Amino acid sequence: MNKTLRKLTLVATLLASVTLSQPAAATVYPDATGEIIANSILDITSVEVSNDPTDVIFKITLVGDINATDWGNYMIGVDTVAGGDASANGNGWGRPIQMTNGMDYWIGSWASGSGGAQLWTYSGTWNNTGPAPTVTKSQFIQTVRLPFADMGLSTNSPNNVFSFDV
Repeated sequence: MNKTLRKLTLVATLLASVTLSQPAAATVYPDATGEIIANSILDITSVEVSNDPTDVIFKITLVGDINATDWGNYMIGVDTVAGGDASANGNGWGRPIQMTNGMDYWIGSWASGSGGAQLWTYSGTWNNTGPAPTVTKSQFIQTVRLPFADMGLSTNSPNNVFSFDV
């Protein structure tokens, strides 16, 4: 992992290729902890990816209590097709993060208040396309949920394959 990213909002990089279709067992991608001592709400312990018949669900588990300290931002880059933005600031908020093969979709979420998120799509430039993903949070978990169709994927298709970076 790039240490520069850890100092920013991103904190942890989890890269995986995911195949989702009808309800499937969740896959948990663990992350090392302890590298963000002063800001435990930014220290990711794992990301669980699952789905139901219409949505993909990212469950981001943190070391710190995001209800007690709720200023953390959590970002998810998604690569669904060849191409996309692979530049050093290749995402909707222009943060210095990137995916080698390029991002086609990008979700910026936050924990403040009741939490929220924006969905961005890349087609030569980044556009906040909405509708916004659904965000819920509990003491140590931020969950981001959005329909397959919002990422250009087919509902209930075993051919839904994408890479992501949290």
